[in-house]
Amino acid sequence: MQFTAYVAGGRTDGPPGEERIVRLLGPAVPAWDRLLAGCAELSPAVQVSWKYYLDGGWLCRVQRGTKNLAWLALREGYATVTCYFAERYRTQLAAIPGCAWVSTAPVLGRLLPVHLELRAEGDADVALRVLATKGE
Repeated sequence: MQFTAYVAGGRTDGPPGEERIVRLLGPAVPAWDRLLAGCAELSPAVQVSWKYYLDGGWLCRVQRGTKNLAWLALREGYATVTCYFAERYRTQLAAIPGCAWVSTAPVLGRLLPVHLELRAEGDADVALRVLATKGE
């Protein structure tokens, strides 16, 4: 799976600020804002931070302590949320509205990748349910 953090900018430009995020996401900004607001409401608390990776550019990592819950990436016109689960979570994840496809998703090694696109606020709600499952 290839991650592209954002089209304009590189390591020396620093993490994407609000202006770049708005320019890049366009109509998907409300979904991004809903996701970040929902992350702030998760309990126990999570940290959201940008980190630069040579093979993926700027990615936003959602963590609880040292546990990675999700990787967020900005793309042109939308954002992505990717979480990795043990396969035993497949049935629980497939029961989340909008995630039925997980029941037949292939595993990657021993992990089940759940890759979601954020284009509308409803997509953010699905992603937050997936994050809540990851945080259990």
